[in-house]
Amino acid sequence: MPQLQSMKKELGLMFTYLREVDGDAERDHEDPVAEQWVKQFRELAFEAEDTIDLFTYEVTMMQRKNIFGKILNFVPFLANISILTKRIGTINDEFKKHYGNRKEYNIQPVQRIQPVAAKVVEPIVDVVGLETEADTVTKELMKKVDTRPFGVVSITGIGGLGKTTLAKKLYGIFDLLQHFDSRAWVHLSGGYKQKDVLLSIIKQVDSPEIEEKGKLREMEVEDLKERLSTSLKGRNYLIVIDDIGEEEDWAYLRAILPAPSKGKICRVLLTSRNDNVASANFIGPPHHLGRLNGEESLELLFKAVFPDGDAEAILDARFKSVAKNIVDRCDGIPLAILVMAGVLCRTGRTYEEWNMVLQLALDQLCTSNFMKVLCLSLTKLPRRLKQCFFYFGLFPEDSIIQRDRIIRLWVSEGFLEPGVGSTMEDTGWEYLEELRQRHLIQVARWKSYGEPESFKVHDLLRLAISLDKQGKFRNVPIPQDSLEFSRRVAFHDDADCSENKMGSYTTRSILCFTEMSKLSHFGMFKLLNVLDLERAAGIETLPKEMEKLIFLKYLNLSRTGLTLLPPWVGEFYRLETLNVYKTLVVSVPIEILKLVKLRHLLCLNRKVRYQLYSGDDLSSMPDDFLPRSDRRITQLRDLRTLWFHTGSWMEDELQKLTNIEELGLSGVKGMMWNYREALYHALVKLKKLKVLYLEEQKQCQEITLPSFKDHQRLYDISIIGVITILPQLDMFPSCLTRLRLSCNHMMEDMMSTIEKLPELKELRLDWHPYDGVVMKCSIGGFPKLEFLTLICFDYLIYWIVEEGSMPNLRVLDMNRLFGLKWIPGGLRHIRTLQKLSLTMPMEFLERVREGGVDFEKIKHIPSITTREVEIPPQIAERLPTKENEWFQATGQQIPQDH
Repeated sequence: MPQLQSMKKELGLMFTYLREVDGDAERDHEDPVAEQWVKQFRELAFEAEDTIDLFTYEVTMMQRKNIFGKILNFVPFLANISILTKRIGTINDEFKKHYGNRKEYNIQPVQRIQPVAAKVVEPIVDVVGLETEADTVTKELMKKVDTRPFGVVSITGIGGLGKTTLAKKLYGIFDLLQHFDSRAWVHLSGGYKQKDVLLSIIKQVDSPEIEEKGKLREMEVEDLKERLSTSLKGRNYLIVIDDIGEEEDWAYLRAILPAPSKGKICRVLLTSRNDNVASANFIGPPHHLGRLNGEESLELLFKAVFPDGDAEAILDARFKSVAKNIVDRCDGIPLAILVMAGVLCRTGRTYEEWNMVLQLALDQLCTSNFMKVLCLSLTKLPRRLKQCFFYFGLFPEDSIIQRDRIIRLWVSEGFLEPGVGSTMEDTGWEYLEELRQRHLIQVARWKSYGEPESFKVHDLLRLAISLDKQGKFRNVPIPQDSLEFSRRVAFHDDADCSENKMGSYTTRSILCFTEMSKLSHFGMFKLLNVLDLERAAGIETLPKEMEKLIFLKYLNLSRTGLTLLPPWVGEFYRLETLNVYKTLVVSVPIEILKLVKLRHLLCLNRKVRYQLYSGDDLSSMPDDFLPRSDRRITQLRDLRTLWFHTGSWMEDELQKLTNIEELGLSGVKGMMWNYREALYHALVKLKKLKVLYLEEQKQCQEITLPSFKDHQRLYDISIIGVITILPQLDMFPSCLTRLRLSCNHMMEDMMSTIEKLPELKELRLDWHPYDGVVMKCSIGGFPKLEFLTLICFDYLIYWIVEEGSMPNLRVLDMNRLFGLKWIPGGLRHIRTLQKLSLTMPMEFLERVREGGVDFEKIKHIPSITTREVEIPPQIAERLPTKENEWFQATGQQIPQDH
């Protein structure tokens, strides 16, 4: 149809031109007439997109019908096509007319500025103006006063003053770490549950294993309270409850917190905007945070804009004067100052440019100065970033949002415009980093090797979401009468998910954060691009009605109860992300190989992974996760992420997926061993790999690894399965920062090789990685290692750490090293060590307690947590024989404690 093809071409021009006129200097608030023109133009583009897709939908649905269905529906089909054809012609005419008027409104393209990816640096918590409060609160928390059942200290004040920042600073103070045996941090969100709070505290103070966590989730509140009391018995402990709302919330939580043992101290630190949130057990009056004064405000601004401390060298008196006027607009609110700093960081360092920012702040029409600052930050925010920032508003308040998830959503929404030589995922990461630098989003969790893992948005900044009109975002935390004009809808707890409340057929994206048991409703969303149901309860199957969602680009069913992926999923020909990770799906239909636009395919399921650790019979698993077929997985040429079970599909195919950046493979019934040659040759050729995860679930089969010396981007490797001999040093990638070795049963000390990896920051050795008796970390070894986890070494008796090894170690977890005789003496020289976790037999723990023979080696460590475990009888019986056999076989001398 010529008109349709013409309109598709015009639509491409529409969106290209919209990006140009929006540019990197957003036009909002500059010229109301021009703004209205752009708004109308954008609405026309949306309508054109919907009309084209509706036309395509009608034709596709007609083609799928059998001959009887085509005859029966022919007349309605023609009527619909006629209506859409007329609308296509009208929109074409409106576009030409609207585009022709652009000069009358002075609409000109703006030259785009490509964002520059900055080095990611974990920020140091800044407590400008809070030093006195920090000292006072610390002393109160450590007071030896008898308050029953526990003593309470609170930090209060309006939003944005730094209550959480101060609490986080206190949480890591050396004196407090030494004073309290156990700590837990709970951040409250709307609609929290007692059970969730208890589970969070137990996980932090007790570090339960994977299988135990599952049992805890099934326990009732009273049982969890008893479990927590047992865990904290005999300990001094600190619990931080962040962002508590009302007095009744505190009364609700107070009832579930256990009282300390006799002679022990329990402290609860609260942060709240309500001075009256707690009325009992106070050690002192609430610490009410005030606003920063002028000098403190300037100090914070300069620290944020000039992190290298060169403000004095750059700024003259006139410059400092305009800076003072700028912070005056922020009312002494640290969050407002940081948001303003984010604007200034993207502005030239001249008086004229900073003065222009000041004038824009003065011109804002909002009532409060903080809102003026917020409006200014959004005014200066490029549209490419603005729509990405607003997307965070679809998630529930206080959500922790995974980096990969939000980037994949942005890709499917069409928000990202990669530069030359960059992928869309690379661009998404750059956008996240720029939003972070502007202080519009915060890092919730950092990976141990220095990259952000997840993000969150301060609740005050979430106010900005309500300002958006053009993007048509909509949250649905409670039932709504009409969602007719919402292109993106999010269902939160207590939302009405009935058919007449769910939205219009033009809705493009749905994110669900509540129970969604009746999925048949989704068939009405003819034009849906994004469907994210991660963790949604009540999902077991996909109804036939969903087959109609032919425009889906993103389908996320991760961590649901889904048991079957139907073959018609292969008809979602636009799909870019398919995520059924940690579901109950045990095989996938061969039809998924028709999804040639897939970029991210995640199909490892939780049932198989649970059986790995439980030892259950795997005979019920299919022989091949992906059935044999003439179709080839190499049809998925755009794949960037592949999490899959091994099988025949790997033969001569895996090695051709050369765009893969993240590869996770799990072998069932020894399947990884069966296809070891295909895997070996593929790993040699997949040079773009960044993350590699290999898991062989049949523990008698060995994993064979090639050399990774030519893999310049591979920074994260996890190998779960038998490795007889560790590869030589020159076979490891040069940029490796994280390494996990599990279930390897090596007999040679792997430390002599691993300690020489120059960039390694995190090392995890768990579940029988080494069956030897002696392990040694040499002087100069592990130069950048910060996190070391050792779990379940059955026969390790002597661990030697020489002085000068691991000079930057921050966190050490020693768990179930059943035969270990003593704490390595070399730990006394590691002054960077902040946290030591010991899950060990009683005899070992007696050595490290105050007054014990090993206490001097670790007394400098601020945070030490201990938990007793029993040595399994079969290991205790075998240890003496194992030790004798080892020294006879190796000819080594028995090491001495140093």
